[in-house]
Order: sequence, then C-alpha cells, then structure tokens
Amino acid sequence: MITQQYLQHLFSYVDGLLYWKISRSHCIHVGDLAGCGLKNGRRTIHIDDRIYYLHRLVFLYHYGWLPREIDHIDANPNNSRVKNLRAATRTENQYNARLRSDNLSGAKNVQWYKQTKKWRVVLRVNKTRKHIGFFSDFELAELVATEARDKFHGAFARSK
Repeated sequence: MITQQYLQHLFSYVDGLLYWKISRSHCIHVGDLAGCGLKNGRRTIHIDDRIYYLHRLVFLYHYGWLPREIDHIDANPNNSRVKNLRAATRTENQYNARLRSDNLSGAKNVQWYKQTKKWRVVLRVNKTRKHIGFFSDFELAELVATEARDKFHGAFARSK
C-alpha cells in the first residue's frame, strides 16, 4: 500500500500535477512530469508495478488517506488541483455529474413527458428516482429541478 510519506519522497506537487523528485530509471529524470494522459482525460502514474490515477495520488499526497471515491468539484478530470478534489460516496459523485450527452431538453433532470404533454422533473435521491412534478412551462421546470437538486444533493448539486 502506497503512503503519503512515500509519495512526498517521490514527487513534488505543483498546480494539480506531480513531478519526479528522484530519478527512478534511465527514462525518468528529476523534474519530469509524472505519468501519462489517457483518452478519458485522466492521467495515470506507474509506481512500483502498479498504476494509479493522478487525482487519487494528489488526494493521498495532501490528506494522507484515500477514500473509495474522489469527486472533481468542477467535473473536469483534467483538473487534479487539491482544491478541486473532495472525498465522496459513489452517489454523491453521480450527483455532481455533468449533463448527459443523450439529454434532449438541455436541462438536467427535466424531460418531456408525452402522456401529459408537460415537462417532468425527476431526480435520484439515495439511489431512488424521485418524481418532483409536471410543469407546462420549461423555465419553471428547470427552476424547480435546480431547487430540488440543491435541496436533495446539497454541496454535490450541479446544474449543467
């Protein structure tokens, strides 16, 4: 198990990135940026035959422990600055997710409901779908969805 002390021995932290403090091989030099980027926007670092996500190492580097889930507050996986990372549950991490690409309304938790010909507001609360209501006016539905997220999702509420 990797420790905070070991990480601080290996790396220096600058603006969400880790830089090698020691030369570990012929291709890793002091001052080199650690790791490599992946297609999903995350960065990985290879340490002692294990691969770690950068954001998890940054969290451990600063706080000395690793939660099961780490949430990027701005939902940007490229932003691993310590002020942008927080411990979260899987549910809280999902509350903070960006607007889904298959969303047709353009508003989070708002969908057109054919049967009533109205906008429907639905969101997840503790792994359960919660129906908030039907609205004739899209802007009102969007406002109600935002207020419901603020109420039920708290600090992890995200609009877009």
